[in-house]
Amino acid sequence: MPGSRTKKSVSSGEGLQRLKHEVIYRSKQDPAGPESPRIITSSKLTMVLAAITVVLVIASTVGQIVKHETAHKSMLGFVPKFNLDLENNIPTYFAVMLLMICSGLLALIASAKKKAGGRFVVHWSVLSVLFFLMSLDEAASIHELLNVPLRAKLNMGPLFYFSWVVVGIPFVMVLVLAYLKFVFHLPPRTKLLFCIAALLFFTGAVGFELIGGRQAEVYGRESISYTVLTSIEETLEMASLVLFIRALTDYLARHVGAISFRFSEK
Repeated sequence: MPGSRTKKSVSSGEGLQRLKHEVIYRSKQDPAGPESPRIITSSKLTMVLAAITVVLVIASTVGQIVKHETAHKSMLGFVPKFNLDLENNIPTYFAVMLLMICSGLLALIASAKKKAGGRFVVHWSVLSVLFFLMSLDEAASIHELLNVPLRAKLNMGPLFYFSWVVVGIPFVMVLVLAYLKFVFHLPPRTKLLFCIAALLFFTGAVGFELIGGRQAEVYGRESISYTVLTSIEETLEMASLVLFIRALTDYLARHVGAISFRFSEK
């Protein structure tokens, strides 16, 4: 269906500032006509995604309390469907969606920068690809396949029970070094949001993964301590992705401007 995304012109400075933070969608099927905008602000999108994250964390917490404190280990499938530590369930699908949104937003920025002859097009593009690959990994748990062979080969103790981090940590260090110039080039607000999001993500994905691995090795993956640690880990990861989406949409609104899409049957 044909559609476009545009930015309205306003007379006042206040109105212009407001519109800089809006993503406006127009549709020919809108009953008010093709010029009637559908507005999704960066803050509203963030609030919706954050609310979903909170609901999923609460649902998982309730399920784990029921599992550990009662005889109802599944509760008609509720517990596994909302368990943050399990795969192929609702929290996993939500995390995959967040990663895909990040990838798409990064691709939009890369495309806009390339068209405008801007800097760091490759950096934006590589980030988009990385987040797409991360979404596939989240859906298929590919990195988990490294745990058993690396654990048997390296035998590095309980802290590296989830042995994929042996590969993951050097990769992150190389990525950080490769993107230092890119990060310093970002506007102050975007730079701050990027750094906070990255800190939250790697604290969860690597830091709590190491601590949780030790608990899993010593006390088992059914222990309460392991459950608490994995819940914190997954919560940090989802929160960081929501914040990163906020940073990207904010950057698009402030520094890229309107991006139009047209779809045709031909």
